Amino acid sequence: VSPKMAEAFSTSKIEYDEFTDEWGTPRSIFMPIGTIGGHMTVIGVDYPMTELKTAIRSALVGALWRGVLLFVLSTAVFILLLNPIISNAQKLISRLEKMTNNGLDLTSKVDITSKDEFGCIANKFNMFIDTTRESMSGIMQQVDIIARSGATLENSVHDISSGIDTQVQEVEDLRISINEMNDSIGQIAGNSVETSHKASETLGITNDSKSSVQITI
Repeated sequence: VSPKMAEAFSTSKIEYDEFTDEWGTPRSIFMPIGTIGGHMTVIGVDYPMTELKTAIRSALVGALWRGVLLFVLSTAVFILLLNPIISNAQKLISRLEKMTNNGLDLTSKVDITSKDEFGCIANKFNMFIDTTRESMSGIMQQVDIIARSGATLENSVHDISSGIDTQVQEVEDLRISINEMNDSIGQIAGNSVETSHKASETLGITNDSKSSVQITI
C-alpha cells in the first residue's frame, strides 16, 4: 500500500504517487471522501503513465496546433484591420509629398472617407486646403488691384510730368518772347533817340537858315 494513502487519510487532501509493480508504472491518485456517518474513506485510482504521457502529448500537440491556428487567424484579422489604416496613411503621406514637391499644390484633396483618426485628420487637412486656397485667392485679387492701381498711378504721374514739361516749355517760350519784346523796345527807344537828335539838328539848321535870311534882308 502506498504511503500517500495514509497521508490522504491524515491530511484530508488529494495525494499523488508513482510506483512500479508487475503491471507497470502507474500514477496513483488518492482522494479522501467523507461519508454520511462522519467516517473518512479514500478512493484510489491508478492510471498507467504510458497512457497519461500519450494523453499529455496529444493535449500538447493539440494545444500547439490550436495556438498556430489562432496565430494565423489573428494575424489575418490584424492585417485586414491594419490594411485600411496603412492605406489611409499612405494616401495622407502621398498628398503631403505632392503638396511640398509641387510648390504648395492646393488643387486636390485627400480622398479618405473613413470615420477613424485618419479620416478626421484628412477632413481637417482638406479644410486647411480650402481655407488656404481661399486666402491665396483673396491675396491674389488684392495684388491684382494693387498692380492695376500702380499702373493707374504711373499713368497719372506720367501725365503730370508731361503737363509740367509743357508748362516749363510755355514759361521758356514766354521768357524768350519777353526778351525779344525787351530787345524790340530797346531798339525802338534807340531809334526814337536818334530821330530826336536828327530832329534837333534839323531844327538848328532851320534856325541858322532863318537868321541868315534875316541878316540878308
